[in-house]
Amino acid sequence: MAINRISMKDYSRFIEKILTELEIGKKVNLLTFKRDRKITIIKISNEKFIVEEDGFKQRNFDDLNRHEVIKLMDKLRDIEFPRSNMLHINRK
Repeated sequence: MAINRISMKDYSRFIEKILTELEIGKKVNLLTFKRDRKITIIKISNEKFIVEEDGFKQRNFDDLNRHEVIKLMDKLRDIEFPRSNMLHINRK
């Protein structure tokens, strides 16, 4: 389990990279600095993902392809991380 941080300016690039690097069955958590809001991406197959939102809203988005995850993560960034400059990354 590795814990890293990313700058919000690298957010979109990180999402695209992690979708490729993530192994099937593994997940990555994106957390605010205070760790009170979290978005989890879980890879269930080579082209299918689950996204779990746990913060301002609690929602699950199942059976998403790569393009849908990228679009959704851009929307969730504005909802869950509106004033964040840095995010904690937790890979499991």
